[in-house]
Amino acid sequence: GTDPRPLLAKAIADVDEAIAIRGDTTSGYLQRGSVHLSMGLAEAARGADGRESFRKALADFETAAGLAPGSTQFMNRGGVYQGIARVEVGRGEDARESLRKAITEFDAEIALHPDSFLGHYSRGNAHKDLGDAEAARGVDPRATYFKSIDDYDQALRQRPRNIDCFNNRATAWLCLGL
Repeated sequence: GTDPRPLLAKAIADVDEAIAIRGDTTSGYLQRGSVHLSMGLAEAARGADGRESFRKALADFETAAGLAPGSTQFMNRGGVYQGIARVEVGRGEDARESLRKAITEFDAEIALHPDSFLGHYSRGNAHKDLGDAEAARGVDPRATYFKSIDDYDQALRQRPRNIDCFNNRATAWLCLGL
């Protein structure tokens, strides 16, 4: 498809301008962090190292959290760590530490919002990816895959017809059977 990076660069420039006008805006830092996250993912999808964009996303999310504690900081940071893990896997690096950081962020989200669909769903994805990373490093991944299944079960209690949850849980079951 079309490379989104030039458009994302324009979005970053616009948010930079908004922050320059009114620097204490939580929404500006959240928006810029989200665009940096998207940039990192776009870079990774094209074989580039998106970690600098992910670092910028984390910095913006930290600033937003300082301005408005309890904002979507845990979900945002968890997503960044998953993005970093994606880059690490693509480069043949060990992604387990980044995935553990993502899980920690999703744990914090779930502690604040026990019925968070996205918290459980995202943590399920991170547990499933951690299981894959463990398997790739010769570590028994079964306990981690079972954690992902538990997370998908929790997410499905919130949204019982979510197809992605069913598909991802099926993948975790498949990984257990291999």
